[in-house]
Amino acid sequence: MKHHLNRETLLLFVLGLLATVPYWTLYQDMDDEAAVAALGAVRLLKGELPYRDWMTRHTPGTYFVTAAYYFVFGSGQWGTRSLMGLVSSLSGLLIHSCSKQVTSSKLRYLPWVLWTCGSVAEKPELNHHWFGACSTLFTFYWVLRWSLNPGPRTPIWVGFSAALSSWFLQSNGLSSLLMVILVWLRFRPAGLGKTILAYLLTDLVLWLPWLGYAHEVWLNHLRILTRHITFNRQAYSWQRLSDLSAFYRHLDIRFQTIHFLAAWSQFGRVCLQYGLYYIAIPLAWVIAEKRRKRAQIALAYGCVAWALTTGYCQTIDYLSYAAPAFQLAMLCLLDGQQRLAAGWGLLEIAGWFFRACSVSVAFCYPIATRAGTYWAADPQNAYSLNQLHAWIENHCPENSPVLAYPYFSRVYTLEKLNNPIQQAVLLPWLYEDKEFIDCAAVMDREKTPFILHRVLNPDVILTEYRNTPAEEFRQEYALQGARIFNHYQKVWEVPGYEVWARKP
Repeated sequence: MKHHLNRETLLLFVLGLLATVPYWTLYQDMDDEAAVAALGAVRLLKGELPYRDWMTRHTPGTYFVTAAYYFVFGSGQWGTRSLMGLVSSLSGLLIHSCSKQVTSSKLRYLPWVLWTCGSVAEKPELNHHWFGACSTLFTFYWVLRWSLNPGPRTPIWVGFSAALSSWFLQSNGLSSLLMVILVWLRFRPAGLGKTILAYLLTDLVLWLPWLGYAHEVWLNHLRILTRHITFNRQAYSWQRLSDLSAFYRHLDIRFQTIHFLAAWSQFGRVCLQYGLYYIAIPLAWVIAEKRRKRAQIALAYGCVAWALTTGYCQTIDYLSYAAPAFQLAMLCLLDGQQRLAAGWGLLEIAGWFFRACSVSVAFCYPIATRAGTYWAADPQNAYSLNQLHAWIENHCPENSPVLAYPYFSRVYTLEKLNNPIQQAVLLPWLYEDKEFIDCAAVMDREKTPFILHRVLNPDVILTEYRNTPAEEFRQEYALQGARIFNHYQKVWEVPGYEVWARKP
């Protein structure tokens, strides 16, 4: 039996990893990937430490794990995206491990299928949210063990895993902590003292290197995080489903068969996961309590805890980071409905195939970088980026210092250039005035030769991030731009991108 389970685990791991491969070369959300994972890992490998040498609004776990992986496999395209695949596949295994504690029927495979065929496709990049989701699932697994089949060391694992979650991302730390609290309040499993002690000791060990930088940690994760949360906060709305439907309506199955099937399979998946997220999870909790099945009740409380701590950004993409709460809730809602679950699973597998084929056709324009060749769906953007790459090859040897402004951190990691300032990005209004003053001072002192400018329209930014005060943002954008470009002149441009050189 154990041998069979090991083979099953290996098979699911390999399938989960292979399911991400079609997304390894996509040129999509590259600035996010660099800002919250890749660039910090590269700086660590250069001997720079967060809070001491560079600033981050996110807790450092993602950077350290990524740096360790880069040390072995390199920081290029393969190293970055294979790690994305590994994190996704490991998350799938943890989902399956949670499922097995709740049911022994074939229904236990459905959450794994839903995760593997859909979730990472929403944001196919290496980022802190995927690490955060994985760490929360690790806590979920141990919380279920604690309430259902505890061993003498289980409470220690619960405390350790909950503390580990906060090391990867603050919001996931909160999700894990609430899971522990709700399950303990409902079932009173033994060993709460051990759990608390393990939590505190783990936190102490993980944060011990920064005891001398307590002010910087507080500054990054509390005081200046307020604007980031305000900027990024977006309400949950079914209008997003309507907008997505409108985006897909122009597709014609006769002439765009694969894109049509991919789009509408994606729309159906999103309607279920996003549209029913806050209906399915509380309903699963009510049903579990009514059935009085301890395993389902414990599962439902974990799902409720996760759902209650994901509210600050509620786009379709962002809710995919908390998708396991919905996917695992299906074990309660579809209990005894194995045929329905099997049908849903087969549709999800077909949808994955359609979407994988669609992206391989749509993303057909190569973009050369020093980290590897990626593929884009926009020919104009691909042309501009290839021209920029050629300019960089001629003027900026590897490890040259440049400022990528305002939200263009990908150029540091993809072109292997050095960031001269403490911030990975420097977007006006989102960052404080002092940070721009310090940036200008560093560039003057170091004589930074170039600014690589990604041209952004403030009105387009405001359209997406509607909580930002519009007039204040526009004023800040103009003010800080003038400050950054003060001693520079434009020497080169293509649509969407410019190069500014320091004045003689």
